[in-house]
Amino acid sequence: MIAYASRGLSKAEKNYLAHKQEFLALKWAVTEKFHDYLYGHKFTVYTDNNPLTYVLSSAKLDATGHRWIAALSSYDFNIQYRPGRNNADADQLSRLPEITNIAEASVKAICNFQQTIPHVESLANSSQIIGDLPDFNKAQRVNIRDAQM
Repeated sequence: MIAYASRGLSKAEKNYLAHKQEFLALKWAVTEKFHDYLYGHKFTVYTDNNPLTYVLSSAKLDATGHRWIAALSSYDFNIQYRPGRNNADADQLSRLPEITNIAEASVKAICNFQQTIPHVESLANSSQIIGDLPDFNKAQRVNIRDAQM
């Protein structure tokens, strides 16, 4: 699985040093955002923040860091460093918020669209293509119907 998530920082979190913000991002993503997908599975975290690769083994941590390590200890994962120049896909997602807004709007549109689709059994027994769909040509509608079947 490849996933992307982001959130803003609280007023206090904005004062954290960069490496602590990266550690917070790791802790939040693993234990809160993607817990349902990651818990009980072995996974790899790729980061362009080299100090983060040492946080699980040899880093000197404050009390907050120790709490975060404790929260992460029930997950089976490793951290691999990937230099920023080789991590362009993640950098593009994090640096262009307007793209994520477009993607979010697309997801909302798909969810709204899904609510208007007739029951699957009625589609299976019908040769009719799904009704008037905005911005989809006939071939795309057939592909969507076939994929859903």
